[in-house]
Amino acid sequence: MTDLPAVQASTPALVRHRGAVAALSIPEAMQFAEAVAKADGMIPRAYLGNPGKILACVLAGQELGVGPMASLRAFHIVEGKPVASYDFWIARLRAAGYRVEWPELSTERVTLRLTSPAGETHTETWDKARATAAGLWNGKDPWRKYPQTMLQARCVATAGRAFAGEVMFGCYEQDEMAEVAREPQAAPQAPAPQTAVERVAAAVVQATDAVTIDPEVATLAKRVGDLAKNLGYTREAFYEFLAKRDLPAQRLTSFTVAQLEAMLEDLAIQAEEAAEPEHTTP
Repeated sequence: MTDLPAVQASTPALVRHRGAVAALSIPEAMQFAEAVAKADGMIPRAYLGNPGKILACVLAGQELGVGPMASLRAFHIVEGKPVASYDFWIARLRAAGYRVEWPELSTERVTLRLTSPAGETHTETWDKARATAAGLWNGKDPWRKYPQTMLQARCVATAGRAFAGEVMFGCYEQDEMAEVAREPQAAPQAPAPQTAVERVAAAVVQATDAVTIDPEVATLAKRVGDLAKNLGYTREAFYEFLAKRDLPAQRLTSFTVAQLEAMLEDLAIQAEEAAEPEHTTP
């Protein structure tokens, strides 16, 4: 009987390459997801009753060469990224032929040396200073209780993505993704208007989006804003226009229907005057 290659022989089925895992077609993966979604006690509770999540996990695992059930046990998907513990990623690296060595191991400094199958070497160090700068040191319970393990995990994740992209591209270690999840997500903002007129018009548009604004007020406010823009009003000039009518500088939708109608009438007169041809005296 022919001996298997040393890497495969020492590698658990969980982390073997695609050649050892039968790839599922999309219909087969969907059928699998539907079948195991109700397997209470056999799959992690996060996937229970959710075939969509199971499908995403299985397909992500398949791309990494991991079988369906092993994928459900090994990692979960967060923001579209496969997330697993650092010991899983070490197993993945070793399965791909990388040599994993730890020249330094202490509670305040850890160094990882990765050697590729081609003999190239990458060294990654995480220490107390680096973790403190990242806001991690003593920040969470695992960092207080198991600093060496957490430093090792960061070494593996950082070095793996930088040096072994074919193994860990787009993948994250659990603590990393937990950190991302804790960061406040800023609400998307539209680009700021560049000119004063655009700012006036943008204020009108934003105001008309509010459900508490009277539809008639919103319509009139937009007409006033559009007409002022066409007449070339700057913000300062429009504020002067309001001041001459004893009106405060505020959003157009804060005015009454009567006030907006009066503004519209005045602006219409200005538009007519601007459209009249100039007469020259002979």
